[in-house]
Amino acid sequence: MVDVRKIIQDMVRSGMSEEQVIATLKELGVPDAEAVFREATEKLKEMEIAPEGAQGAAEAAEAPAGGEEKAGAEEKLVPDLEKIMKEASASPTPEEARELREKLDEITALLKALQDTVKQVLETDRNVLLRLKKE
Repeated sequence: MVDVRKIIQDMVRSGMSEEQVIATLKELGVPDAEAVFREATEKLKEMEIAPEGAQGAAEAAEAPAGGEEKAGAEEKLVPDLEKIMKEASASPTPEEARELREKLDEITALLKALQDTVKQVLETDRNVLLRLKKE
């Protein structure tokens, strides 16, 4: 069976507001949605408080280093993003361009075939409807 409290906790972690979660629960037919929401969020708060108590002293001692690591991680992501943007904006090599053109041609041919098939189906449906109308 589905654990509704776990789902509620996931929705809260993803950033949904209390009103949104309760409205969703009501739409799903959960009886006493407000009470279920409060119970799930209380357990979520308990889970968040317990690890902080155990690791609070260690994190406080490492806070300056941890902040520097986060900044370093952000700086590391920026060059990767810049590299990706440069690669995306660079013009393709002739071989890549040829491959892309072949794929586009293939896609175009498939779309035309699909269009013809749809036209045939519609024509068949039209004929069937005309026959039914005559009867």
